Amino acid sequence: MAKVLFAGDKLFDLEYPDPAMINMDAIALSLSRIVRFSGQTKFAISVAQHCIWCMKSAMVPYCLHTQLYALLHDAPEAFTGDITSPVQRMLWISCPLRWIQEDILKAIYQHLGVALPSPAIMNRVDEIDRDQCEKEMLCDPLLVWSDDSEVKYKSYVADLVKRIREQAHGEGE
Repeated sequence: MAKVLFAGDKLFDLEYPDPAMINMDAIALSLSRIVRFSGQTKFAISVAQHCIWCMKSAMVPYCLHTQLYALLHDAPEAFTGDITSPVQRMLWISCPLRWIQEDILKAIYQHLGVALPSPAIMNRVDEIDRDQCEKEMLCDPLLVWSDDSEVKYKSYVADLVKRIREQAHGEGE
């Protein structure tokens, strides 16, 4: 069994993620404390802040499902940590790690009661993610660090899920 401490007092099973164990508050807190790029950028950038920036990049041209996936695309890192891509490639763990993270993401979506994103949405968000990573590595001065990313992350997830549900029921049009 591969279990990690979650929400301060629970053990989360990485091999068999249980949607009932998902706690968005704990995910938001964890992502707000994990720094990207092993902390090697000019300014500290949390995974939560990165996800918020990705979501904001998806706001104008894309649908609510794309915005939600942009916000949640790194949520599994609350359980696995943020392992930089070069290290993943060196250790040849990209595929197994991706499978673990995909299963966790499925559990998160199931917990939220929202359909998984389509491959087209995933591809769009991958592009947004790559563009955002370049800005972060170059320390784009337009990116302003915010230590309230935990609160913003929780709020954005709740708002997007609510709007997607309303849209599905014909209320949000």
